[in-house]
Amino acid sequence: MLNNGCVPSESGPTEVTADFRFTRVMAEQAARARLTLDDDQLSLIARLDALGQQLVSTTGRPQGVYVWGRTGRGKSFILDHFFASLPLAARRRVHFHHFFRELHQRLNAPGAPDLQTVMRQMTSGCRLLCFDEFHLHDPGDAMLIKALLEHLFQHGIVLLATSNYPPEMLLPNPLYHDRFLPSIALIRAHLTVVALNGEEDYRERHLSQG
Repeated sequence: MLNNGCVPSESGPTEVTADFRFTRVMAEQAARARLTLDDDQLSLIARLDALGQQLVSTTGRPQGVYVWGRTGRGKSFILDHFFASLPLAARRRVHFHHFFRELHQRLNAPGAPDLQTVMRQMTSGCRLLCFDEFHLHDPGDAMLIKALLEHLFQHGIVLLATSNYPPEMLLPNPLYHDRFLPSIALIRAHLTVVALNGEEDYRERHLSQG
């Protein structure tokens, strides 16, 4: 099923309000789960708290966030609660692979419009776009990612992305890495890059308690 831009979520808050405190949300969630948040996680939560307040209380262009770290370091745990608690209707969250699969489907459809039109259709009405598992496997997609990033930043769409890798390790194959350098530069220029590299693996902890 193709998605035409941002649509209000079926769950979670949708009314815009300036009374948003993600630090409070995460303190409650951590207490409920009996977790002690590490310094990296607290830093990310503070950054998302500021981002959320900017999104719901201003019409400006706040800087997005690129979160990377090994699996089990709390990326999904924190982003799940941020997206669910953010009182903003104009938001979309999607796995990066699924987004790009849809992009290719649209571009290859009979009578498909040009790339810029397709990207406008897929991001119409978005104030915040969240990508899970941002990664590049196909060197042929390098130019498409650059075009997508330029589209988002030029139209003031805030990007929030998670990845297992820092920007410089995307498309690491030395035969093709140069193709992605312009996109890395865009990520560094337009997003705050935050690393989650705590020692505890929360996935293993969850499995051991299950």
